[in-house]
Amino acid sequence: MKEILIGVDYSINSPAVCVYKNGNYTWVSHPTLNKTKKDKNLQKEIGELSDVQYELQEYVVPDVAYEDKDIFKMQKYDIQAGKLLQLLKFVIPSSDDFLIKLAFEGYSYGSRFTKTNNIIELATATTLFKKLVMNNIVGPEDIFKVYSPKTIKMQAGNGNMKKRELFDVFVENQLKDPDLEKSFFWEYCTGLTVGKKVPTPVDDMIDAYFVVQALKVKT
Repeated sequence: MKEILIGVDYSINSPAVCVYKNGNYTWVSHPTLNKTKKDKNLQKEIGELSDVQYELQEYVVPDVAYEDKDIFKMQKYDIQAGKLLQLLKFVIPSSDDFLIKLAFEGYSYGSRFTKTNNIIELATATTLFKKLVMNNIVGPEDIFKVYSPKTIKMQAGNGNMKKRELFDVFVENQLKDPDLEKSFFWEYCTGLTVGKKVPTPVDDMIDAYFVVQALKVKT
């Protein structure tokens, strides 16, 4: 039976999915609008690539009192999850002739930049998407995994890699992945000039690629 591998790197600002089927990669991205003109242009260019399903987020939580924020955030995360699922469905065939192997990157509890509220918000948003995936994508015969960030980074060579190092492994194709070099998104990334910080949504889209690599090795 043919397989479809789906790697998910879920974040509130730029959730990303990488899909591998029939020897080809496709990416799904649903980010918020970047702030600078340069990064806005980058988002526009990525959205025009033929192997990327892409749509900017539109919903913004209004400036309301503390006691009212929860319901608005839940609405935002629900809309976000639904849109990402809709984009993902464009990529995945409806046929039952495929075994789906899907994995999420787990939460990075040890990051020194992580705050408790951020983890709670991310867990809420991710759970809503996981539920949609379980109800609409993953069947009883399919595979559903959650890998730790360290496990995923190990696929790139080192469990302690930062996003900038993962970017280098990706654009240099250090894994010698012949299918990657057929990708328009990969070709686009090879032409980027990147400093210490990898721009959004490129960073999360690359993370999703390495989730797929974990699936290849571990399932």
